[in-house]
Amino acid sequence: MDSIWNFPGVDRGVTMIPHYYGTVARQLLLGAATLVLVASPLYSGDLRVEFPFIVIGAVIMVAFAGLISPRKRWTSLGGAIVSGMGMVVYATWGLVEYDVINPIAFALRLAIAVIFLFSFYFGMKTLRAFMLHQIGKRESVDEFESEEEK
Repeated sequence: MDSIWNFPGVDRGVTMIPHYYGTVARQLLLGAATLVLVASPLYSGDLRVEFPFIVIGAVIMVAFAGLISPRKRWTSLGGAIVSGMGMVVYATWGLVEYDVINPIAFALRLAIAVIFLFSFYFGMKTLRAFMLHQIGKRESVDEFESEEEK
């Protein structure tokens, strides 16, 4: 039993794959897409003009969140690219207009950027594991020792 939440005989539907963080990246992308849509009236300068772009962006986020898989490297790459672009767009949008928007809009834009930042981080961790062929492999005590030292 790893923690108090792991009850014997109860399937929580979550399978832990070593070195795979796509599930976390997916959840963060879905959270960002939800916040982008729900909070758009609070942070948008001109909702009539910006709303179509917000909706298209949210659809792209949800699409890549749904595609992320431990079997396909390109899905993690796409999720990381979407997260990185979202982080840059929302951080820039918030910081460039910080003096002309209300504090709630500023805080929401930066909160969305921070969610994208964490999604980008976990997406890149997954990509690194793909490149090093570590997805699904458990760590060993002698992982960093050379063959001669073993």
